[in-house]
Amino acid sequence: PFSAAVWEWKYGNGRGRAVSARQEGELIAHYGGAPRDILFFGNCARAIQICDVMVMPEHRSFVSRDTLFFKTAATFLEQQIGNCAEHLLGFGFPNIRVLRMACRLGLYDVTDSFIEIHYPRTVRAADEPDLQVQPFALDAESARDAVASCWKQMAEDLRGGIVGVRDLDYLRYRYCSHPQWAEGGYECVAVTGEGSP
Repeated sequence: PFSAAVWEWKYGNGRGRAVSARQEGELIAHYGGAPRDILFFGNCARAIQICDVMVMPEHRSFVSRDTLFFKTAATFLEQQIGNCAEHLLGFGFPNIRVLRMACRLGLYDVTDSFIEIHYPRTVRAADEPDLQVQPFALDAESARDAVASCWKQMAEDLRGGIVGVRDLDYLRYRYCSHPQWAEGGYECVAVTGEGSP
């Protein structure tokens, strides 16, 4: 099952890109992605985040170039990514099984790792005297200056690499317009400390 509201949020109004395979009108494979604005070594560009890759279990087979996974993935990558395509780069977070399969087929490979940072809900002054975790109203007008300041500093600090745009428009789309926002599925906080905007 896939939430119709999340599908609309992700793919509606031309936001998503996808390749699908059908058999007698029935959808049996899907390879999708969501375009993302990026800074590519300080220059504006577009990338696509691969997501929602699926093949009906009865249509899966061994790893080969004659599978629906390979055909939909290869078609998607050829259409969507490259110097002459809409997206300069593609990226995603596949599970280990899919990653191994894609690597064996020569579709893509690991280029970097992703780090997830966890902050405690409360910070004891003795542990981190200059660190504070506070509620942050991302959907309020008052968020504009703080987010703009953080994004400007982040973009400047990361000019020597590739980074997804994290300005207010992106953050509000990604979180405030997500169907789970209204249900309390996200909690927005500001982590501040000495030297933070």
